[in-house]
Amino acid sequence: MTSYLGIDGGGTKTLCLLVDEEGRKLGSCRFEGISHKQIGTANVYGNVLEAAEHLLHDAGRQDNDVYTVIGVPCFGEDADADQELLRLFGQWPYGKVRLVNDVEIAWAGALSMKEGIHLVAGTGSIALGVNDAGESRRCGGWSEYLDEGAGTWLGKKAIEAFTKQADGRIKETGIHSAFQAMFPGKDDLTIMGLLEQKYYPYRDRLASLQKLLSDCAKQGDPEACRIYEEAAYELSLMVKALYRNLHFQKQVDVSYTGGIFQNGEIILKPLERELSGLPVILKKPDHEPVCGAVLMAAGMHSDEAYRTILARIDEADL
Repeated sequence: MTSYLGIDGGGTKTLCLLVDEEGRKLGSCRFEGISHKQIGTANVYGNVLEAAEHLLHDAGRQDNDVYTVIGVPCFGEDADADQELLRLFGQWPYGKVRLVNDVEIAWAGALSMKEGIHLVAGTGSIALGVNDAGESRRCGGWSEYLDEGAGTWLGKKAIEAFTKQADGRIKETGIHSAFQAMFPGKDDLTIMGLLEQKYYPYRDRLASLQKLLSDCAKQGDPEACRIYEEAAYELSLMVKALYRNLHFQKQVDVSYTGGIFQNGEIILKPLERELSGLPVILKKPDHEPVCGAVLMAAGMHSDEAYRTILARIDEADL
């Protein structure tokens, strides 16, 4: 009996989905993140293996006829870490396994493994394009502390707006008072010191300031709205670069995932405007990244298996 196991590894959480040869759900689970930068390569392998063992055991599928695809954060970005991960997963006891960067399974799910461009904007930002010849290319994703248009970038932009408004370089808006409300009774210089101490060293906390900016934008704050327009411009540059570098000659789909897009029209409307000169269609993702990993696992087996799973993946009941 053939099974397909998809694993969506993240920095804070990892999702697993196991389906049978007809696309019926056999099991799923969630466990801690598998970024080797945070837990080390040995723990990445050990944690994934343990989760797979439980899933396959409970489903009665502990054999070698399993195809597994694992989306691993930062895979392909550090040659030494990649080599060690490949060595460890060379011991994988359950059939065939493939490691890919997590943006690849996001693309596979969002576009059902078809040509187009997938844009991710969460704590960091990255994009992946695949053309009709099967050629792929990444853009962005250099560092979560640097990635334009993403959460940490927006957090820094929010702080920048606060400091500029505090000393009168730009007109004061709700952003300034929102930061003051975070630290009641503190003066602006003290607030900045607390931000440096409590937020700047931690990428997740820095990215969380995006929520303050989002709340201001939803209330019509002009500076907050302008910053999201700037974010849309930065994100559009990745799409434009991939369209150009992959030599697309026709209209293609551009899908998107990540927490920044939960802001809805605040980011999507300016992004649509920035992309209006390009023959692309901005669309919601077809499926979740973990489903993309399952589709890739089926594709490892055969084209027929991929088509079968694609037809049933929405019924897997995540």
